[in-house]
Amino acid sequence: VLTVAARASGTSLEDLSQAALLVGKDTQLVGINSAQAADAMTNFYKAGLDTADIFGGQLNNYLQTGTNLTGALRSAVDLAAASELDLNQASMLTASSMATFGLEATDTTRIANAFVGAADASLASVGDLAAAMENIGPTAAAFGWSIEETNTALAILSTRGILGAEAGTALKSMMTNLMSPTKDTRAALAALNVALYDSQGNMLPLPNIIGQLSKSMAGMTEEQRNQYVQTLAGTYGMKAMNTLLAEGVPG
Repeated sequence: VLTVAARASGTSLEDLSQAALLVGKDTQLVGINSAQAADAMTNFYKAGLDTADIFGGQLNNYLQTGTNLTGALRSAVDLAAASELDLNQASMLTASSMATFGLEATDTTRIANAFVGAADASLASVGDLAAAMENIGPTAAAFGWSIEETNTALAILSTRGILGAEAGTALKSMMTNLMSPTKDTRAALAALNVALYDSQGNMLPLPNIIGQLSKSMAGMTEEQRNQYVQTLAGTYGMKAMNTLLAEGVPG
């Protein structure tokens, strides 16, 4: 499978096999075997990465001198080591995150840090965040959110027991309802004096929007606040908006 996936890369099967064997023997990469390395390399090639992306441009050095593993493969190994994911899952999450958020191979360490950091600061596991991203990722990217901003929102939801795919669906529902051009949504935003976009038509960051909503809803009765939240976020998205409002901009 690796041979087929990598055939356009120009890298020989002999080099790829040797690389997988070296990764499996690398004492710095605890818990990784050669078969797992080959699977991760296959995932990256299938996702469109080239050999330089996967090995940080250092494949020859790694093969010849045993220098430290770098590139997307190393980032996936580190992500697996810092989470409950295996290397196959970590490489797929890395590759899908690159495609979803328009990131490059040079961003793979950033991707790993975004997931591990959010998991370490919340009740969500990296697996929970990955499951949520399947639902919210494309929508978040379309709204201009960064991978860090999206993971932060998901981490906050986890503190209220909203985890995994449910968290992604709740956040997606909240945002799609908030952005819907319906008469009721527009009227509610106007009444609250809340802007979703800047003067250039770019969507404002989530903390900015939450800050505006929090300020506008301050002093309302519970009934008034719930009516606005349901109108803006929808029935399913309410729990996401209520959680984010409860945490506020500091969250």
